[in-house]
Amino acid sequence: MALFTIIGLIGVATVLVAYGMMTVGKWAASSAIYQWLNVLGTSGIMLSLIASWNLPAFVANTLWIMIGLFSLVRIYRKKGQSS
Repeated sequence: MALFTIIGLIGVATVLVAYGMMTVGKWAASSAIYQWLNVLGTSGIMLSLIASWNLPAFVANTLWIMIGLFSLVRIYRKKGQSS
């Protein structure tokens, strides 16, 4: 199996773990760990596109990363204001 495929599969597993933890109530969607795992996992999926290009996957994952980063900025700003 190609390296980028393995990285992509790890990315998928990471996103699914984050989603599963949120779904069962262990993590909130507004938690940093949830957002970090989404950003990192989706970045792995994006790296897999080097080996097998797919424009719709690129667009969806680019937006997913942007949403995650936006959420992280909000989380850390809120923490800074409460300190």
